[in-house]
This record gives sequence, structure tokens and C-alpha cells, in this order.
Amino acid sequence: MKTFAILLSGGTGERVGINMPKQYIKIAGKPIICYSLLEFDKNIKIDGIIVVAKKEWHEFIQKWVNENPLKKEIIY
Repeated sequence: MKTFAILLSGGTGERVGINMPKQYIKIAGKPIICYSLLEFDKNIKIDGIIVVAKKEWHEFIQKWVNENPLKKEIIY
């Protein structure tokens, strides 16, 4: 049996008052969501990561993953 982490990334950023969801803002050179992806990727108990995000952000996330290959399977 495989174990998947579910990364919820459906916010809009309205309460923060920005033009993008806050999980995609860069901090120290990386979008916030990527810190979670990297932590899940390091966890030996997790076989893959399911990212729950609006379709318009899939390409943004995939571009980062392509530039920073992860060992785990990513599913949108």
C-alpha cells in the first residue's frame, strides 16, 4: 500500500490583499508551497504528494518541480 501526503493549496490571497495566493509568494527565493513539497519529499514514510490547487496554478508548481526535481510522485 502506498502513502500519499495531501498538500492543500486552494487559497486566493484575498485577506492578505495581494494579487496571488500567498502560498505562491517567494520567501528566501522559493515559493512558500515549495517548502512543504520539499519536506514531504524528504519524508521516507510518504510515497507521493497530492497537490490540491486551482488548475491555473498547476503549471506554476510543475515548473518549479521541473527545475528542482523531487523524488516523490506529484499528482494534481
